[in-house]
Amino acid sequence: KENGHSRVPRRYPKNPTLGDWASRQRQYYKQIQKGTSSSNLTEDRIELLNKIGFDWDSVKLKRSQHQWDERYKELVCYVEKRGNTRVPRDVNPSLSNWTVRQRQDFRLLQKGDPTKMTEDRVHLLDKIGFE
Repeated sequence: KENGHSRVPRRYPKNPTLGDWASRQRQYYKQIQKGTSSSNLTEDRIELLNKIGFDWDSVKLKRSQHQWDERYKELVCYVEKRGNTRVPRDVNPSLSNWTVRQRQDFRLLQKGDPTKMTEDRVHLLDKIGFE
């Protein structure tokens, strides 16, 4: 109630114990979703946390998603101007590097390896003709 949200960061100077606890709940929840958990985070506890609007995504994850979204928007503008998704390094080095990473992450996703690439991201990239 004090902050108007339940996005408790892992490193929370006002209450480090709360930050650690919230981080552990997120980890347990992630494990449950993957089917690899034997934690004491029960369905009842999940329901209670959901009732107070507990944010299951970490602050770091939200920041990472925001950065990805911003780069994607930049790529969309590039495609509108240039007609393709092949960004040369000499035109825009940081966007070029980002597109290379997306291709690498997509290959990891196809192999079933750990990656930040998601099906939602693949769908968005497909929409603009990402190759």
